[in-house]
Amino acid sequence: MPTPYYALQASFAGGAISPEVASRVDLEKFQSALLTAENVIIKPYGGVTKRPGTLFMGACKYADKECILVRFNNTESEAYMLEVGYLYIRVWKNGEYLDVELTTPFIETDLPNLRFNQSADTMFICSGTHPVQVLKHFTDTSWTIEDFEVTHSYYDIMTGDSTDTNTITPSAASGTGVTLTSIKDSFLATQVGGHIKLSHDMPSVTASISTTTSDTPETTAGILVGNSWKVISHGTWTGDIVLQTSEDNVNWKEYRKYTGASDFNVSESGTFDEHTYIRAISTVSAGTLKLDLTRYPYTHEGTAVIKTFVSATEITVDIIEPFGSTDATTEYAFGVWSAAYGYPSCSTFFQDRLVFAANTYYPHMIWMSRTGDYYNFGVEKVSGTLTDDSALAVAVISREVFKINHIISAKDLIVLTNGNEWIVSGSQIVTPANPPNPMVQTTRGSNECEPQFIGNRAIYVQRRNGTVRDLGYTYESDNYSGDDLTQLAKNLVDSYDLTDSTFQQEPNSVIYFVRSDGAILCFTYIREQKVFGWSILSTEGEFESVANIVSNGKDKVYAIVNRTIENATVRYIEAFDEQRDSAILADYIMTDCSKVITNVTPTTALIGLTHLAGETVQVIGDGRRQPDITIAANGTATIADACTKVTLGLKFIAKGETPNVEMNLKDGTMQGRPKRIVGAYLRLKNSLGGKVGNTFTVLDGMPYDEFLPTGAYSLYTGDKKVTLPGNYNDDGRVCFYHDEPYPFNLSAIIRVVNFG
Repeated sequence: MPTPYYALQASFAGGAISPEVASRVDLEKFQSALLTAENVIIKPYGGVTKRPGTLFMGACKYADKECILVRFNNTESEAYMLEVGYLYIRVWKNGEYLDVELTTPFIETDLPNLRFNQSADTMFICSGTHPVQVLKHFTDTSWTIEDFEVTHSYYDIMTGDSTDTNTITPSAASGTGVTLTSIKDSFLATQVGGHIKLSHDMPSVTASISTTTSDTPETTAGILVGNSWKVISHGTWTGDIVLQTSEDNVNWKEYRKYTGASDFNVSESGTFDEHTYIRAISTVSAGTLKLDLTRYPYTHEGTAVIKTFVSATEITVDIIEPFGSTDATTEYAFGVWSAAYGYPSCSTFFQDRLVFAANTYYPHMIWMSRTGDYYNFGVEKVSGTLTDDSALAVAVISREVFKINHIISAKDLIVLTNGNEWIVSGSQIVTPANPPNPMVQTTRGSNECEPQFIGNRAIYVQRRNGTVRDLGYTYESDNYSGDDLTQLAKNLVDSYDLTDSTFQQEPNSVIYFVRSDGAILCFTYIREQKVFGWSILSTEGEFESVANIVSNGKDKVYAIVNRTIENATVRYIEAFDEQRDSAILADYIMTDCSKVITNVTPTTALIGLTHLAGETVQVIGDGRRQPDITIAANGTATIADACTKVTLGLKFIAKGETPNVEMNLKDGTMQGRPKRIVGAYLRLKNSLGGKVGNTFTVLDGMPYDEFLPTGAYSLYTGDKKVTLPGNYNDDGRVCFYHDEPYPFNLSAIIRVVNFG
């Protein structure tokens, strides 16, 4: 009898590969790959483990409407979970609903477009179709949400010139409920809530007084100064001149004071950075004083928020910054955000500026607030000069205009559009004098799925298909580039969309992508170690959203699962259990939609299981498999044994399949030669159960002495020798199949091969 060949596969870190590359024995990853990796997670150091089960947390508000999960950071070791659905947000903490519900404008079709950006206890929620929402957290049960109200808007290019025949006339220069009237049709009902700016050319104005000896002071009228002013006095006089300033022409405070004793006259000028009223008060005890207070010409820009739409030629406004006058003007502009033009669709923070991007009218624009003043998008001081902290805007346009889908703040500002990828350099402070210079990096395009920023690289889903790419700076090319991370596993993403994602850093650095068919693609990603491993998770239902929430200092992945219970659609929030490393079976949860119940007796009915009504579930009681039971319609069931701890839930199946066996031969490759895997050694840790074979159609159960006749089962650690059923074939694969509520951790497979 020929001596069998022992073929070792020491790692599975290559993850699942597609059938199209299953014969690429020349690839380095072939030696650590799997052809099937279902309901398993690839470990960074080479092993593969059956995924943990899920725990039932609670039902979503609506069973018939979609919703998503979003993390709201609280502290370094703890975060809230937001359930965002049809016209509402509900708040959860540590898997429990806090009985906090907030009303939002978001409907189901808005959910894929929502972008979340948090600073401390404030979160900005962009949709593109509704005003930006500002969610604020105070305590566990104290939250507010309201529309984002800019103090100063960014405006479109000023409309009108000296030849324009249209004008807008305000009924007052300040106040609320002010009427604006235009000659032509200029207004839309959808502009309500947006901002408008009127510009007036303000002429020079001089206020004069002439005072002789008197005990009664004389006062000039207040003059609105937009930039420069000058005061000049004449005559021989003894007394005081006081200049006062005011923001509203009502409340005054002293600004300058001059004292003369028949030997002095004033000649001084100055400037203001803001609209300021100024006046002069003179008191003369001897002689005669003549005084001229002058405002130099300037362009006055007043702003207002549009409150009501009367007609295409008339609106009412509440004035924010006073208009220069009530004269008609041809110079006006509208704020860039309103229902007429759309609202920001994404946001982030960059160099202490709040950054918005992409509305309907300007899908290619980025707007940056004033430095440190996140609600202020004004670009100029009244004097007309730009300062370093002024707001600014930048367009990302190449030969085509693409919509910005995501903006990511790192050292640089990463901009992902649906046609290309850009960088706004952060090497220098962005100012109006040093404006951003966006540089296109690659031309892949992204979809709506939330990108993840890991280390110094952005992981995003490419436009039009489920291809996942990374993007980061490379010294070799001196720009940003990246790789197709799904190149060897196209069968997992072709013909599917990836709709949601989250990143679980610990314990295995895994990105979870929700696929459009309700599966989850797990991607173990450690670039510096060249670990890129895909697997797929499934359940009796469909995963619809995922979020990694920090709880008690640990990463915990929650999911919204669409299930059918008693022929009705339900939507549950479930949490994946920890990926444990324990030798005690009772520590594990290896069923889905699970419930843990303590102190159970055979005569006491298990209650509180209505979420599994009518379902047959697997049961572990005190570390020992119990008979499967069916939950009654009223959510009750009984078990045969008394147990201090019972875990029960829905079955899920884990599967794995190795690639063809390969070895170097003097006369060529092993591919195409008949061979038979007569046996295998599975190197296991804390495992129990499972079946193996050459194919999934013929499988034998793995023998375990750990299935003890009494007491808790033991978990096995070591090399498990198995004999595989099957005949000679050209492949030489090993398949493992696991449908029992036990852990299964495989670190290596040694195939025992006979050659035909």
